Amino acid sequence: VSGGEWYSGYVCFAKAQGIVEGYSDDSFRPSQEINFVEALKISMIGFDYEYVEGDPWYQNLVDEAEENDFIPGDIYEYGQDLTRGQMAELITRILSS
Repeated sequence: VSGGEWYSGYVCFAKAQGIVEGYSDDSFRPSQEINFVEALKISMIGFDYEYVEGDPWYQNLVDEAEENDFIPGDIYEYGQDLTRGQMAELITRILSS
């Protein structure tokens, strides 16, 4: 990300902490929308839940999220784009556990 953007420090911190990875070409693409499983991975890693890739890569995350009732009720597909409200609900559910 460009160093002059308001979010660049947050992105760099998250990358240094292993919370976000970006893409294989070393880009982050901050204007790209994020889907449910991507947001779930970021959130659970950010709140210190251990992450082990499954098959598909997100299956273990989804299983743990379902067990802990982290998934907002209006999430119907793993690849569905998240709204800000859904992201807020996801974080609230994680913090409430």
